[in-house]
Amino acid sequence: MKGTKTSLAEIFDDLSAIATGLGLMSFVLFPFAIPFIALTIVFAAPLIIVPAVIGAVVTPPLAGVAWLTRKLWVVISSRA
Repeated sequence: MKGTKTSLAEIFDDLSAIATGLGLMSFVLFPFAIPFIALTIVFAAPLIIVPAVIGAVVTPPLAGVAWLTRKLWVVISSRA
């Protein structure tokens, strides 16, 4: 069995052809993905909006309780 020597130029020639093919495929196929991307956004939005609204409603009172608790703890610990 005879080993073949491959130059870097030949390797990069092969790689450039593969990279060009993948680039062209992604360029050609991307428009077909746009409806799936849009549908994903439409169906995922309610899943994201609901926790965001709940967080916006619940966080300020919890932050206030935490702040007041810390303030009260500082006052109590300073008297001790």
